[in-house]
Amino acid sequence: MHDGRQTMNDHNSSLESYTQEFPNCETLIEGEVQVSWKINGSDIIFQLRSKTTVQEKYLAFGVSGSQTENLMDGGDVTVTYINSTGHAQAIDYYLGSYSQCTPQTGQGACPDTLASNQANDNVGLIDFFVEDGITSITYRRPLAAHDTIFDKDILLAQPTYMIWARGPINAAGTVAIHSARVNRNSNFRINFGRVVSSCPPLVATVDTVTTPTPIPQWRIPRIIARQNTTFTAEMGPSGGEQGYEAITGRIGWGIAWYINDYLIPELVVERGRTYTFLVHGGNDSTFSANYHPFYITDSEDGGYEQLSPEVQQVTLQGPLCQWQEPTGGVDTLTVSTFEEYLAMLNKMCEPGEPAELVWTVADDTPDVVFYQCYTHLFLGWKILVLDPDQPTPTEQPDVPEPITSPTPDTTTSDASNFSASMILLVLIVAVLRILA
Repeated sequence: MHDGRQTMNDHNSSLESYTQEFPNCETLIEGEVQVSWKINGSDIIFQLRSKTTVQEKYLAFGVSGSQTENLMDGGDVTVTYINSTGHAQAIDYYLGSYSQCTPQTGQGACPDTLASNQANDNVGLIDFFVEDGITSITYRRPLAAHDTIFDKDILLAQPTYMIWARGPINAAGTVAIHSARVNRNSNFRINFGRVVSSCPPLVATVDTVTTPTPIPQWRIPRIIARQNTTFTAEMGPSGGEQGYEAITGRIGWGIAWYINDYLIPELVVERGRTYTFLVHGGNDSTFSANYHPFYITDSEDGGYEQLSPEVQQVTLQGPLCQWQEPTGGVDTLTVSTFEEYLAMLNKMCEPGEPAELVWTVADDTPDVVFYQCYTHLFLGWKILVLDPDQPTPTEQPDVPEPITSPTPDTTTSDASNFSASMILLVLIVAVLRILA
């Protein structure tokens, strides 16, 4: 047993009240996740219990963004997880929109303290422990909302619409898109003022405490473009554990770049050649979830907007084209290949012409750069940059045959330069054409 009991009794509550049994319990996922609670003065104390010992996997629970349905947008939740050092976290989150948190603007699913410098983290971790494959995290929060915009009341006189979700924590330490969540139309409410309620015992299975089986990644072929070439850049779902996560080894938000209808393919380009990217990343900066300016950088993370304003640059957007899963989603673990997955998707495009990013690869361009999203982290992948006389590196034996670039584009331009300090792509020709 790993007993990590951390106590916090700085909120007018006694330690004795924390260690009592919880009189109430509700099942969130049958046989897997439960929430227990008790009222303690002006606070409510929650204990989230789940059948998992995996670090960096969150469980979020809180009040719906709507008083009439189970709505994530506008929700006030506590995100709990065990971090990479084995310590529990319980963090007050505001779900401003269905998108990755952008700290510079506070848009997306953000901790309250990132959503606004006027907001506070009103959640306090009490203790946590992991025993026999069951993780328990206990925390307290006020019954009454302290921040009128970012917090919501928990009512005792009537049922409250609640929401929950679970998923991975990304490398930036914030939530990534959920792998499971409450159904919006489930009418899930909890009467927190009831006297007593119980859940069946949560019992770990053998699978819970064993090392998970590695997830095989989909094999995405390289696109080899050693002549002047035009690419299309659109958005689409990341393919879950077999897609972006397996290819890059990183946790994304759940969307990623599709280049020529392939999920984050590795591109091979040549110095001195000119490449045109037709960008369909969305051009409405007020809607963070669908705003993905395209740029090229030496950063494996992307998200250049999340750096300080002094080093930010404007780049290209274009109207959104996005591949979408059918209603109800797709269990990607049951899909053997990316080609099979793509056949399940539908592409939806806003009207208008794409933005055009024209890049002539300079002699001093690094050997490896990345195409990325300017506003969000972890959406793109590699570009291998070769000299004209340099052979194309061979791929691993189990990777599909590479795709050779189509008929060369005859566009020409002077060579560009990479800045040694920022390594942000300098646009040689950038034309943004948007139809009214």
